Amino acid sequence: MSKEDNKNLKNGGEKMLEAMNNIDDKYLAEYDKSVKEGFVIGEKEGFGDNVTPKKNGGIKKALAWSGAAAAVVTGVFVGGQYLAGNLTPETKNDSSVAMGDTDPGRDSTLTVPVTAKDEKTAPYDAPASASSKADTSARDVYPSDEKASLKPDVSEKVNHYAEDIVSPAKPIDSIIDDSGKVSHEIEYEPIPEPAIDPEIPIDDPGEPIVDPIVEPRPEIPVEPFLLTAGRWNDNKNWGFFKNLISTNTIEFPVFDIDPTNRSAVHLLSKEDDSALAGYRVDLVTLDTDERVIWSAVTNAEGYAYLFNSIDDLACTVKVYDPSEQICFDGTDNGIKVIHYSKENEQQQSTGEDVEIKINGTSKTYDKTQVMFILDTTGSMSDELLYLQADFSKIMEDVAVKNIAYSMNFYRDEGDEYVTRTNPFSTNVKELQDLLNAECADGGGDFPEAVHTILDETINSKEWDKDAVKIAFLIFDAPPHYGVEESLKASIASAARQGIHLIPVVSSGSDRETELFGRSLSIMTDGEYVFLTDDSGIGGSHLKPIIGPHDVEKLHDVIVNLIEEYSGVKKAE
Repeated sequence: MSKEDNKNLKNGGEKMLEAMNNIDDKYLAEYDKSVKEGFVIGEKEGFGDNVTPKKNGGIKKALAWSGAAAAVVTGVFVGGQYLAGNLTPETKNDSSVAMGDTDPGRDSTLTVPVTAKDEKTAPYDAPASASSKADTSARDVYPSDEKASLKPDVSEKVNHYAEDIVSPAKPIDSIIDDSGKVSHEIEYEPIPEPAIDPEIPIDDPGEPIVDPIVEPRPEIPVEPFLLTAGRWNDNKNWGFFKNLISTNTIEFPVFDIDPTNRSAVHLLSKEDDSALAGYRVDLVTLDTDERVIWSAVTNAEGYAYLFNSIDDLACTVKVYDPSEQICFDGTDNGIKVIHYSKENEQQQSTGEDVEIKINGTSKTYDKTQVMFILDTTGSMSDELLYLQADFSKIMEDVAVKNIAYSMNFYRDEGDEYVTRTNPFSTNVKELQDLLNAECADGGGDFPEAVHTILDETINSKEWDKDAVKIAFLIFDAPPHYGVEESLKASIASAARQGIHLIPVVSSGSDRETELFGRSLSIMTDGEYVFLTDDSGIGGSHLKPIIGPHDVEKLHDVIVNLIEEYSGVKKAE
C-alpha cells in the first residue's frame, strides 16, 4: 500500500469514527441490514454438507452463526465507511473497496488510529471478533500480523444470536506516522469483566470500555435419578404389534431379523394350573429331520416365545423339564404350528398360540446375573456419565439377594478398542471402578460394533444356567450391515439360554435402531426401554411407535425390571 493510500485510509478512518460518534437512524438501518445479511450468509455458507448432525450436535448452528458474526463485523465497518463519506452508493456493498483492497491478488491491510482512553472517539465497548474456521472475512479485515485494528464492538447485538462464538479481544492502540509505519503502540491491561445486564444496552459513550461478557453454559449437576425413560413389552401387547404390521406402520425384517412369526407357548401345571418356569421349549419341524427352529425357556408366568422365519413350514413343539428330560412331545399330541405366507393367508394357523398342561413343578432360581453392555462411543457421554453416578445406587436399591453384575463396553472398528468384557462380580467398588474408568470417545460413523459385543457377551461362559439372566444393552446406534448372521445367532443363543435382552435406546437414534431393539426384546422375552426428553438431558430422543405408557426415572425402570425378572416383584 502506498504512502498516499495509507494517508487516505487514515483520513477515512477518522471520518468513520466521527460518524460513529453521531449514530443516527441511517447508520442503524445499515447495521440492521448487515445483521440480517450476516444471518443469511452464515446459514448458507457456514455449514458444510460433510458434517453429520448426529455425531456433531451443535456444529451446524455454531458454524452458521460464526459466519453470521463475521458478516456483521464486516457489515458494521462497511456501514461506517459509507456514512463517513468514503464509499459511494455504487460501491458501499463492495467489501474489497471498503477495505481498501482493489487488487484481489494482493493482501489488504487497514490501519486506523484509535485513542483507547478518549471516550468521545470510542463509543463502543472493547473489540470483539468471530472465532471460527468459517470466519474468513473477519481475518481479512483485521490481519493478525498487524497490531493496529479498528473493530467496532457488536457483542450486544451478536451475542443474542451467536451466543458463545464471540470471544474477547485485547484493546490495542496504534499511531501511524506519515510514512505509513506503526511508530508507537500502547497495550493496555485487560479490564475486569463486570456483570452486564443483557437487557440494558450500553449506549452512553461515557461507559468504560470492557471486554464482552460470554456467560458460561450452565452445567447439569451429576446426580442419579435424572434420566427419564419409558418401557414397552410387545409380547404382552401382541395384538397392537400385529396391527402395526398389518397397516405397514412398521416393517420387518430389520437386519434380516423378523419377529413377526411368533408362537406363544403357555406351560401350566395339570394339578393347579400354576405357571411352570424354567422349562425349555423347542419349535421342531414336522419331518423326518426334526430340525430345531427355535428354543426358548419359560418365564415366571410360564410363557416361552418361539419364532419361525420360514413361511408355510409345519412345526410342532417339544418340552424339556429343568433336568433336560423330555416331558411333552407335540407330535404325539397333535400339535401343529404353521405360520402361513401371505399367498396362503386364507388358511388359519393351527397353533400360533399353544397352551400345554403337564405334570410338573416350577423351577426356582436362587441367584440372578445382571449384565450391562454399554456403547461408549462419543455420542454416549450423557448416558455414560449418569450411569457412572447412578450405578452404586441401583445396586443398593435392588431388593434381590445373591445377585452379581458384569460391566461390558464396546465401540467400533478403528477405535481405541472394539470390546471390553468383564466377568460377573459382587464387589461394588470393583464394578464402579470399571465403570468410572470409561469415557465416551470414538465412533465417527453411525453404526457400531453391536454384533461383536453381542457375540462375546451372550456366548460367554460366565452365564450360570441356574440363574435368572438379564442383559441391558444401552446404545444409540444400530449394527453394521453385512453382519446379519452373527446377530441372528446371538439372539437365538440368548433365547435358548433364557437370557432376557433389554435394549435401552438413547438419544440420537433412528427408527431402524428402534425396530432392531424391539426385535431383540421380543425374541428374547425382554422389554424395550427408551430414554425420553422429559429429563431435559442430552439430545433429542426418538418417540417409539407404541401404545400408552408411563414415563419414569431410568433408575426406577432398571431396578423394577431386575426385581420383576428375578421374581421378587410381580411384573406389571
